[in-house]
Amino acid sequence: TIGVFCSIKEPTRGFMVLVLILLYPFLEIYSVMRVSEMIGGWETFWLLILGAFLGLHIIRSQGLSSWVTYQQQVQKGTATSQGPLQSILVLVGGILLLAPGFISDIFGILLIIPLTRQLFLNAIAGYLKNKIQNGQFKVYSQTTYYGDITPQYQRMKDVTPVTDKL
Repeated sequence: TIGVFCSIKEPTRGFMVLVLILLYPFLEIYSVMRVSEMIGGWETFWLLILGAFLGLHIIRSQGLSSWVTYQQQVQKGTATSQGPLQSILVLVGGILLLAPGFISDIFGILLIIPLTRQLFLNAIAGYLKNKIQNGQFKVYSQTTYYGDITPQYQRMKDVTPVTDKL
């Protein structure tokens, strides 16, 4: 008998991210079309506009507010490492609401709600903790010396991460 042996490798993480990035616009368009079939075209249009205004409002109010609160905590000495991440996630949530589409709106709302935002923070903290423990998290510094045009990159060998909940 003649056999053909074929080795199909599992797709890499980078390939999967690329596929998701390429599929995402089609998924958003499909979700908008399905919603418009269910509730009507104008209602879908106004929901998308409402989501954009909500995102803009959240970016202007909550994003700035959480950053100011974090700066006040830093001045008092009570800040945690999650403060900037909280601000960033609220900002990303507002941007996702600002973007047209219902899938982005769902993720935007999940990032804005404090309970679900904490789940995202815990996932990010766990991911970073795993990378640090495995030595896969590298910190580089960029220094330029007087008279030198090209920056010198060097790996920082003794880096102690400052973490409070990692």
